[in-house]
Amino acid sequence: MSGGFSVKANRFPILILGIGLIVMIAVFTGITPWRTDFWQGLISFAALLFAAAICYQSVYVVSKVTRKEETVAGFLAVVVLRSLYALAVIFHIVFFWMSVGVSLYAYILIHLITLAIWAMGTSILLWFNGYVRRQEEHTEALTRLVKQMQLSLRAMKQQLETKKEAEYGQLKAELQQLSEKVRFSDPLSSLSMKVLEDNLLWQMEALEQCVQLLIKNEADIGNVELSRKLIADITNDLSKRNSQLVALK
Repeated sequence: MSGGFSVKANRFPILILGIGLIVMIAVFTGITPWRTDFWQGLISFAALLFAAAICYQSVYVVSKVTRKEETVAGFLAVVVLRSLYALAVIFHIVFFWMSVGVSLYAYILIHLITLAIWAMGTSILLWFNGYVRRQEEHTEALTRLVKQMQLSLRAMKQQLETKKEAEYGQLKAELQQLSEKVRFSDPLSSLSMKVLEDNLLWQMEALEQCVQLLIKNEADIGNVELSRKLIADITNDLSKRNSQLVALK
């Protein structure tokens, strides 16, 4: 049922565009024979057809964007600009062609200027959207370490919550201390820290595997000691990373 509804929803914009094209052709076919300025009418039809096409393409792209809400919000400015261009084309047709009846040269110039302004505005907006997206991706890459470590530590602490044995007490305390150290670490890293941070993430994966083995085999005390050693190594490397970041800044 939902699949059929989705197909109908996807066909609706195409149906609207088709109806719009039929109406435009009918209107211009009816108007042109009564006027002597055939070329102005042809230019008007072409401009209106182009405006309808770019507006439809904008709506189609926005409906397909699912990556991030910010992406949709950024593209909405382009949609608004295209809609303004379409309104400008309609105004030119009604005022300059049908009402004032400007010369062919002036009419072509008006449409070319409007098209150039729209193209420049669209180029600026697309460049700005791309710049913002690249900055977001860069920031996300630089904050990956702290976010990933916090998620991993939270999951490990939840897995060990049910363990009441004495040998797990020290392990849970050290995990909590590491969590606090991660929480107070600078989330914004530097590209020069990549090797050290990749090593930290690798150690975190190893620690997660040790904890999972502990949950499956409670009698394996050796994994407790290995986990504590990994926590100590991670703590030392995290301190080194934080010190180097302070020196860089």
